[in-house]
Amino acid sequence: MEDSSSHPTHGEWLTQFDNYLRDVRGLRPGSRGVYARHVRAFLEGLDASGSDVFHLTVENVWTFIQIQSAKTQTRTMKTILPAVRSFLRYLAVRGVCDPVIVAGVPTVPRWRLADLPTVLSDQQISALLHAFDRNTGTGRRDYAIALCLVRLGLRCGEVAQLRLDDVDWRAGTLRLTMGKERRVSTLPLPGDVAAALVAYLQESESRTDDRHLFLQRGRAPHPGQALTSSAVRQIIRRAWARSGVEVPSRGTHALRHTLASHLLAAGADLKRIGDILRHRNLDTTAIYAKVDRKHLWEVVQAWPDQTQ
Repeated sequence: MEDSSSHPTHGEWLTQFDNYLRDVRGLRPGSRGVYARHVRAFLEGLDASGSDVFHLTVENVWTFIQIQSAKTQTRTMKTILPAVRSFLRYLAVRGVCDPVIVAGVPTVPRWRLADLPTVLSDQQISALLHAFDRNTGTGRRDYAIALCLVRLGLRCGEVAQLRLDDVDWRAGTLRLTMGKERRVSTLPLPGDVAAALVAYLQESESRTDDRHLFLQRGRAPHPGQALTSSAVRQIIRRAWARSGVEVPSRGTHALRHTLASHLLAAGADLKRIGDILRHRNLDTTAIYAKVDRKHLWEVVQAWPDQTQ
């Protein structure tokens, strides 16, 4: 074990751990930031219990996990536990803690198709779309982005990667090139989406030689360059905040879930929905059957009469 006479501060531990995640584990900045937040809370919990990393016990770890699980959702625990486990593994490599403690970190059980998709109401979607000021170039761009998400069920990365050449105006289609395999999918382009794209593209102030469809505007940080998936995500989050509407999720995946639910209600089968959402496995689409209450009521069985 390392000499505990000179204890690093929390900041020093986090810096050393971040270097380990970057250089050894190869984690990206976003993932490292999530790990750092949870590990900081773990270190603060040790301080509160009167312990430190040089005197770690399994009880210390379990106490922190129990406190966190009592006040956070399961999905958050799915990020907390890997962060703590990775930090303890790093400490074990350094010789600071017993490797047995690493094995004491539990995993969160995950049952396939256990979660229900978040489905938004028509009123909530309308409030989102009305949150964009279409009198400005930025507002027209962001409105067109929102329609791509709402009407086509695109992912943030797919929106960011769209190029001018992907729009076939004559055929009324949109081409998507996805994944390392460069798989191509062609979607019909709804009239309102096409109109929003035209309104955005006719305003050419921010147009450069870049062939990406959606570009950054203004002076900072990089006007004229393609938007990132993170920027697309933030556009939607800010629009929800402006709308003043409370929704169960401000994430863009809720828009995909809502589209799938509407398609199912309109009579589309799961295969068709999977094709539109570009699911590679039909099991991924099957979760939407769980929110099809109309058809579920048709197959539900009456509870046996116990009085007979």
